[in-house]
Amino acid sequence: AVVSTQSTGREDIEDLKIKVSANLSERIDDLKDSLQDTKVEILQNTAQKIEELKNKAEEMKTDIELTKDKLENLKKEREVDIVSGEEWVGNKSCAKVCAGTTGRNTTNWKDFSTDGVYTDVDISKCGFVKIPTITTALEGLNPGYHWRSTGPAAIYTATTHYFRIYIRNTYWNPQGGQAASTGWNVEWIAAGFTC
Repeated sequence: AVVSTQSTGREDIEDLKIKVSANLSERIDDLKDSLQDTKVEILQNTAQKIEELKNKAEEMKTDIELTKDKLENLKKEREVDIVSGEEWVGNKSCAKVCAGTTGRNTTNWKDFSTDGVYTDVDISKCGFVKIPTITTALEGLNPGYHWRSTGPAAIYTATTHYFRIYIRNTYWNPQGGQAASTGWNVEWIAAGFTC
């Protein structure tokens, strides 16, 4: 009877080993399947992400090309041709038109002679490296009689940073602060080179 118990115990252990081994094999197979499914899912997701990135890169490339085209068109639209000037003509890509005013309330008129005034006009913010071509006009309020003045288009001592303009009016004397009180100011346009 003792022998039969031992053999039954051994058989039980062998059966248990077989059951555990089968169970482990089944679990290992399940894990392998799960890993395979996960691997396939990761590869599919990666492939999808790569395709999305390719599409975005293609869109960005198209956007860059469109932006380049727009920049080229803007360059053409902003084209300035300066065919002559006080100094030699510079690089066409550096041509610039700059405009401004001395301002109705900020022009610093100084008396000159018996019936005239002058002012220096600052154009330094334009960044010219060569003396620009300058066109001016005298603007003011009524009754400034600026329309009867001489000299609004006469530019003196032009540089890359400033120019001077003298105004004379024999009908109405602009001296003694009269030019400032009627808002006389110099409006100007300058075309030149910045490099």
